[in-house]
Amino acid sequence: MLSTGWMVYLAVTDPDGVADEARRLGGRVLVPGEVVTGRVCALADPAGAVFTVVRPASSGG
Repeated sequence: MLSTGWMVYLAVTDPDGVADEARRLGGRVLVPGEVVTGRVCALADPAGAVFTVVRPASSGG
């Protein structure tokens, strides 16, 4: 079965700091990690809405 959906990505300077603040405010960190495109943290707000914050990798110049 095909699952459809979408994900909101928000560019931030400090994904881990945002994740810490989300936890403090009642949210959950679903997936923290490094990916090819940069540092990401998938988060859920207290109501369960999911979004991802990302610090894009440097393009190297």
